[in-house]
Amino acid sequence: MKVLVTGSNGLLGQKLVALLRQQAGVAVVATSRGANKLAGLYPDLRFVVLDVADGAQVRQVLAQERPTHVIHTAAMTNVDECELNQAACWQQNVTAVAHLVPACANAGIHLTHLSTDFIFSGDAGPLTEEAAPGPVNFYGESKLAAEHLVQASAGRWAIARTVLVYGVAHDYGRTNLVLWVRDSLRRQSHQGSGRPVAHPHPGRGPGPGLLAAGPAGGPGPLPPQQRRAADALCNGPARGRPLRAGQTPH
Repeated sequence: MKVLVTGSNGLLGQKLVALLRQQAGVAVVATSRGANKLAGLYPDLRFVVLDVADGAQVRQVLAQERPTHVIHTAAMTNVDECELNQAACWQQNVTAVAHLVPACANAGIHLTHLSTDFIFSGDAGPLTEEAAPGPVNFYGESKLAAEHLVQASAGRWAIARTVLVYGVAHDYGRTNLVLWVRDSLRRQSHQGSGRPVAHPHPGRGPGPGLLAAGPAGGPGPLPPQQRRAADALCNGPARGRPLRAGQTPH
C-alpha cells in the first residue's frame, strides 16, 4: 500500500504521516504547497511539493508517485478567513477536490476526503451520516460542495467528517480551539482577575459551566464547545464538571 497525504504540513496531515509511518507495509508520500516541515523529524520521508488547486500538477504528481490511496487533508480551514476571502476558499476547498476526484478515479486510486461537521447548522445532534446538511457559513458551504464532488465520483472514495481537530504540531504557527482555551485560562488564572466562575443563576443564563471574563472584568459566557473543552482541560480527573465560583483552573 502506498498512501499519498495532501496537506502534510498541517496539524492533521502531520499526525497522519506519523501514524502511517508506523504501519508495516505502508509507504508514505507527504505533499504540501510549502517546504517540508517534517524534514527534521523524518529525514527519510518522501516529500513532494503539490498545490492541489493546480490540476496539471495534481495529475503529474499522481502519475509520478502512483499511490494506491490518497488522503486529502489540505484545505483552507480558518472560518473567518474563508468568509472574508471566498474566492481563495473556493479554490482551495472545492476546485482542488474537482481536480483530485477525476485524477484518482482515472488512476484507480482510493480517495479519502476530510470534511467537517461545519456542513451542518449545529442546531441539533448527535447526527447520523444521512442527516440533512445546512451550513451557516461559507467554509461549511465550500466543504459541502466538495463532498458532493466526491460522492459523484465514479471511483472509490470515503468521506471523514471531523468535529474538533486539536493538538500540537511541529513548526506549526496556528493555534486551535482547545489550545486557545487552555492558554486563555492559564493567563486568566495567573492574572488573578477575571477568573472563570460558575454562572450564579443557571436557569436564567447559558447554563451551569465555565464563564470567561468580559471586557470590563465581569463574567461573560464561553461558547459551548469552548466551555466543554475548558472543563475537560482544567478539571483533571473530574472531567466535564463545571468550576465552582471562586475556583481557578490548575
